[in-house]
Amino acid sequence: MLENTREAVYQVVKTVASPLRFFAVAALTLAAVIIALAWKSTLPPNVTSALIIVAFAALILLIVIVAFLVVFYPKKLVFDQEAHLTVLRERLGDSELPVLYVPGTLPSTVPPRQIVAGEGER
Repeated sequence: MLENTREAVYQVVKTVASPLRFFAVAALTLAAVIIALAWKSTLPPNVTSALIIVAFAALILLIVIVAFLVVFYPKKLVFDQEAHLTVLRERLGDSELPVLYVPGTLPSTVPPRQIVAGEGER
């Protein structure tokens, strides 16, 4: 059960690994919150309308921030963890940065010096 939960959490994190994917999930979540509040809210009407306004303002702010990043820093939106590691390996050279993460696998809980030394492999 714990391993299935860990695998599910890992898949969600892997799916939302790049900033652009995170933006998409955040925008969908805020839109779902707005729809849920407008449709099924049992709160008083003034509280419901205030929450909808706050969620809508957060959605607009998120869109403005991403639009700013798209115009001025587009590379930062499409780079995920693997892309950053690849660029770092190219700058430092492979000998300076040992491979501690294998794409498509769960991150290890073994300390890095044991992985490099080959002692912690299962």
